[in-house]
Amino acid sequence: MIKVDKCWYVGANMEGVDYFDEFVKNGYWENGYENKYLDKVKSMQIGDKIVIKSAYTQKRDLPFDVNNKSVAVMKLKAKGTIIENKQDGRRVSVKWDKPWEKPKKWFFLQYRGTINKVERKDDDWVYGALLDFTFNDIEQDYDKFLTYPYWANRYDIDIENEEDYEENNEVKIYTKENFLQDVFIEEDFYNNLLNVLKRKKNIILAGAPGVGKTFMAKRLVYSLLGKKDDKYIRMVQFHQSYAYEDFVMGYRPIENGFVLKTGIFYNFCQIAQSDRENDYFFIIDEINRGNISKIFGELLMLIEANYRDEEIILSYNGKNFAVPNNLYIIGMMNTADKSLAVVDYALRRRFSFFKIKPAFEDGSFKEYQKKLENDYFNKLVNLLIKLNHEISDDISLGEDFCIGHSYLCNLNKDICTRDLLKEIAYYEILPILREYYFDDLDKVSYWQDEFEGIFDNETK
Repeated sequence: MIKVDKCWYVGANMEGVDYFDEFVKNGYWENGYENKYLDKVKSMQIGDKIVIKSAYTQKRDLPFDVNNKSVAVMKLKAKGTIIENKQDGRRVSVKWDKPWEKPKKWFFLQYRGTINKVERKDDDWVYGALLDFTFNDIEQDYDKFLTYPYWANRYDIDIENEEDYEENNEVKIYTKENFLQDVFIEEDFYNNLLNVLKRKKNIILAGAPGVGKTFMAKRLVYSLLGKKDDKYIRMVQFHQSYAYEDFVMGYRPIENGFVLKTGIFYNFCQIAQSDRENDYFFIIDEINRGNISKIFGELLMLIEANYRDEEIILSYNGKNFAVPNNLYIIGMMNTADKSLAVVDYALRRRFSFFKIKPAFEDGSFKEYQKKLENDYFNKLVNLLIKLNHEISDDISLGEDFCIGHSYLCNLNKDICTRDLLKEIAYYEILPILREYYFDDLDKVSYWQDEFEGIFDNETK
């Protein structure tokens, strides 16, 4: 056996053309994009292992039972070793082994991106299992995957002694691939999100209502942790009355007077400070609804990346305090609430902003849409795309007011009915339009007719 701790799993299909034979015959692998993945290719080192793969889903003829559901598959075609990298971001020379006569199939964990680096981890068996499957022909343990809560839940598989299993396996693994399956964004956007968060320490996910900011924030943290474990997360929602006393510390009334109590952020910083080996994440919903200067007080300086671990004296107790370097802040901002836009200036230096847009036209959303096989759903999505284009072009609104995709998420064939979609359209989306166009009843009437046109074949 050889122990391989790192490998690049790469694609060979570029814009519909399969270059597998070309790559293997001529001893190289090439990135098919001129302006994407350049840094990744440059980071490939001589001696690194590389594997050509393809990714898809399979439903029939599986070597295990998953209740007739589709499973992610990665087909491994050839492995090799990188022998030269000219640092052009495009091509590396490879000494390819003889391709497998029959490509090897790896199930459950799938890498759809063109370039994916997989590294063995001491605290996560999945990546090591894939590397040993690839290079040592150790068979994939299907039962181990199917009894892991994440996949067991995904495929509705009963786990014997589930309570004992959960006790011995406290958390569910959660990878980048899980994130990209759950959240409708592109891989490049995800990579930028992570890189900026690690560097800046503080980011804000900004966008229109219903684009899934809160959903995305928590799963972003899970993907960074590599597991679903809420003990590393604290979440709070700001509002107009939220204050420093709630967040950091302040005097609270008791029966015979007042007592000094610490707030949620102060306490979470202390927890992170005492556990430097792990990262901690503080999530703030509706961050633009609070008075940032009032809530953070003197900590507004300490949350900056350059001032982490630097101490100042707190005004209430006169003691030294620092925001630890292993604590990250993720805020969510509703850009449709223009009355709060001025808050941006207080946050701009300390946070990096990411605009989250409706994903109706995103490739991963289209895959989700295709699986539903529902004509009403398709018509509703097409109408929302049309509506969002009009909202974006409206000088009194703009893209910050677009309708998000989360109104139509978390559906399956069984619950995605005409009646449910009609409820969403009439009682969730149309009320928003009535607010947007409160002074233009003709436009409200027009869009109401458009929505009714989707469903009226069943109502007349």
